[in-house]
Amino acid sequence: MFLKNAWYIACTPDEFAGKPLGRKICNEAMVFFRDGNGNAAALEDFCPHRGAALSLGFVRDGHLVCGYHGLTVDGGGKCTKMVGQRVGGFPKTRAFACVERYGFVWVWPGDAARESRRNSASGVGRE
Repeated sequence: MFLKNAWYIACTPDEFAGKPLGRKICNEAMVFFRDGNGNAAALEDFCPHRGAALSLGFVRDGHLVCGYHGLTVDGGGKCTKMVGQRVGGFPKTRAFACVERYGFVWVWPGDAARESRRNSASGVGRE
């Protein structure tokens, strides 16, 4: 059992420079990458198309591309494209709150509604 409604150090920024990084934090499989704005992003490490690990794919233009069939998702987990398929019906991949502070990438694996960057005791989520 884990305390999920808290900020956890996931990695250092250099660990996912140019490629996705898979990690398990609080028993949640996650993938970290840089989104289209260059910000750290964290998603569930699970492709909604066939269940492959998104961390085994690659990053193209700030989008994560599944290495299995090429499903592409943005930093918010929205499916944006797939070769030869319509993506309108694909479910959104779960996104986790993620920030870079103090030389680390921090992630909030718990309830997104309870994540409060302004009220974080450690100051991790504060702008």
